[in-house]
Amino acid sequence: SEPSSGAARSLAILCGGESRRLGSDKGLYRPLGDEPLAARAIRLLGGVYQEILLVVRDAAQDGLYREQLLPHLSQEETAKVRIVRDDSTLGTLPLAALTGVATALATSSHEDVVILPVDHVGVRGFHLAKLAANGFFVDDTGDRLPFPSRWRIADRERVEARISAGAL
Repeated sequence: SEPSSGAARSLAILCGGESRRLGSDKGLYRPLGDEPLAARAIRLLGGVYQEILLVVRDAAQDGLYREQLLPHLSQEETAKVRIVRDDSTLGTLPLAALTGVATALATSSHEDVVILPVDHVGVRGFHLAKLAANGFFVDDTGDRLPFPSRWRIADRERVEARISAGAL
């Protein structure tokens, strides 16, 4: 069952990578031939969120998602989804996962934002419920894991400062 704790949060799915290793856009990749990874993430995880942000890098990728992803979504899912672009939100910051985090924080309608890369296919609702309860995930050594992650809009300036200092 899906967690009920996501209702006052935005879910941001990072789709803005260049997909050099895969050779095609990761979020639109269809590993089983049926639905794109981004549609799968929305279907499996988006139900409890009032807003789902698909963070893409630029206008070209925005167009691809509107054309190739939106037809795979239900009306309810489509009503929750907003495609947001790194380039229109943040200008000339480098393309990196942390830039996607900053874009999500800059565009979220909710103070609390759960962020997930589109290719984290093993994440399920109970993982995000645990994240909502604990605030972060840790590895076997106790170090915090970068994704999935939970941020507050108030973290935006700190994230942008880290990007400006060279963190990606």
